[in-house]
Amino acid sequence: MAHLATCVVENELVILQDRQQRSGPPGPLASSDNKSYDYPTFEDGPRKVPQTPLLESDVQAKCVAWMRGRGWWARKFASDQNNSVPDYAFGKDTWVEWVEFKRPKAKGVARGELSKGQLEEHKKMRAAGMTPVVFDKVDDFKDYILNVEKIISNDQWRSIVDKRRFWVKEWERHE
Repeated sequence: MAHLATCVVENELVILQDRQQRSGPPGPLASSDNKSYDYPTFEDGPRKVPQTPLLESDVQAKCVAWMRGRGWWARKFASDQNNSVPDYAFGKDTWVEWVEFKRPKAKGVARGELSKGQLEEHKKMRAAGMTPVVFDKVDDFKDYILNVEKIISNDQWRSIVDKRRFWVKEWERHE
């Protein structure tokens, strides 16, 4: 019977299998950072490794990497004049998403909330026709973006994008 040993090494969940033919604990194995680690085995089965709650920066980093991998332009948004602006601007095919990331709720940790300044900034953005969105879960963010991508792949939206591209080319030609 195989024994599983679960260990966390530098934020990676590594699951190792101690094969029957081994008489002792597994030897050193290379991780993604090319360092060798010895992992213990447990006679009574796998151990649960406590997961630390995700931070806002963790959610943000995962979402940004996913967006860039899907061909979206992604920029951290900051303003010297106003520290209540959304965290990121994402763009693709003339569509722009303004996104604020928050810390997800976890056991013993409250969900991140919008500050009074952020609430006011979002109100001003909506009044100007923009739609800032707030996410604290990577999966919710991905679901939202997948729906946005359905909209921007629509033939009607494609014709609007093509017209905008034509106008830009005409403008560049007259410079």
